This record gives sequence, C-alpha cells and structure tokens, in this order.
Amino acid sequence: MRGIVSEQLDGKLHSNTTGPNMSRSMGDFHAKKVVPGLIAEPDVLSIPLKGTSLIITASDGLWEIVSSREAVSLAWKEYQKSTNAKMAANATALALGKLVLSRASSQNYKTDDTTILVNFLNSELREQNSF
Repeated sequence: MRGIVSEQLDGKLHSNTTGPNMSRSMGDFHAKKVVPGLIAEPDVLSIPLKGTSLIITASDGLWEIVSSREAVSLAWKEYQKSTNAKMAANATALALGKLVLSRASSQNYKTDDTTILVNFLNSELREQNSF
C-alpha cells in the first residue's frame, strides 16, 4: 500500500484511539480504495457567523498535546491583548507552537510535524497595513 502503514490504519501512529489518521486520509483517493469506509472527499458546510469568530486549523502535532479548549482560551487572551486581528492570529500561532515544544520536551515526547493556522473572522479590531 502506497504510503499507508498499518499503524496509520489502526490509528496507533500517534494516539491510543482506533481508526485511520484523519489528517492523512483527506484527499487520499488511493487509501479510499484500500480502507473500507474511508471517504477521501471532505464534507463542506457553510455557517453564517455573527460577531468575532475564531478558527484554528492545525495538524495532529498540536492536537495531541494541547486540548481544543486550551487552544481557544489562549487565542482569546492573545486577541484581547492585541490591536489588530492579524497580529493576534500570529501571536496565537506562535504561542501554541511554543506550548507544544515546551510540553513535548518536558514529557520527553518526540513532536510530530506541527502546523498551526489561526484566523479571527469578523474581527472588531482594526486592521493595520504594514509596508
């Protein structure tokens, strides 16, 4: 199987849960043919937002170490300290990355690839252009 190891299919690559590693299955049409029940096409849903909203899109390198509740709490703290949403998003992503590295080293855990993207939508903070 191209790029699919049994640990991924069993969900044991980086977690104790069962099932395929979802971040590795999205868009993998080959795996769809090999793994029963795997759907390579994501569902898409549109939701109208009111007020400032937050989206944190991240790889398992973050979510295996930091809970979603903790990540959101940290993001709102950064947002409240900032004067613009872009700076708050950057500060949040950096703070989450540092938290991952700190916890991984203190727990002697080898970090996986960690990608973190933070967006504040419909922000009331004024945007500042930097040149």
